Amino acid sequence: MLLLAMAFFAPTLAVPSDFESRRAEAQRLEKSAEGAAYVREYSYLVGAAMRGCVPPGSADPANLGKFSLVADILGNGQPYAIDVKPKTAVASCFAGQIIRITFPTPPNNGGKNYVVVIDMSITP
Repeated sequence: MLLLAMAFFAPTLAVPSDFESRRAEAQRLEKSAEGAAYVREYSYLVGAAMRGCVPPGSADPANLGKFSLVADILGNGQPYAIDVKPKTAVASCFAGQIIRITFPTPPNNGGKNYVVVIDMSITP
């Protein structure tokens, strides 16, 4: 009975909606002055994460192309529910790098997780 009560009252993380809905939410958040400032705050993390997957100057066709990553950022800066499209080896590697990063504390989003989108274009 105690386990049932614990399971019922345990906090849960909200299940994120689909990729495109999350992208739209992140883009909406980025349009505010606070959201734009937040992007500038965490943008230095992106390059370091990508260098872990693709060395600078790489011309290997397998490393080139575009992808997008969406992630919820929890109040403590931890990324959650990361998704990438299209799912390529480089995009999956980048997601694996991002999950290990602690982002700056995100702006308040009305009690919801803060969603970010990172659009990447890798060229030689």
